[in-house]
Amino acid sequence: MIPEFQHGAVIVVEPVSACEDGAYVVIDYAGETWFRQFVVHDGRKFLRPLNDLYPTVELTQPYQLRGVVVQQTFQRQRKRYL
Repeated sequence: MIPEFQHGAVIVVEPVSACEDGAYVVIDYAGETWFRQFVVHDGRKFLRPLNDLYPTVELTQPYQLRGVVVQQTFQRQRKRYL
C-alpha cells in the first residue's frame, strides 16, 4: 500500500460494522482477507490498492468488514486517520 503505508509500518484497526468511501479497511472477501482502500463509485463498492501492480476488486459478493485503519506508526512517527 505504498506510498501511504510503508513496509514495516504498524497499523491500528478499529472494529466497525460500516465504513466510508476512502477509508483504509481490513475486510474478508471471497475467502481471503484484504487490506485495501474502500471506494464507492456510482453505487458500486471496490477495494482499491495504492500500488498499481495489484488489481482493483469489485465487491460483488457478501463481505465481512473487520475494521477501519485509524492510525499507523512508522519509526516512531504517528499518523491518525480519525
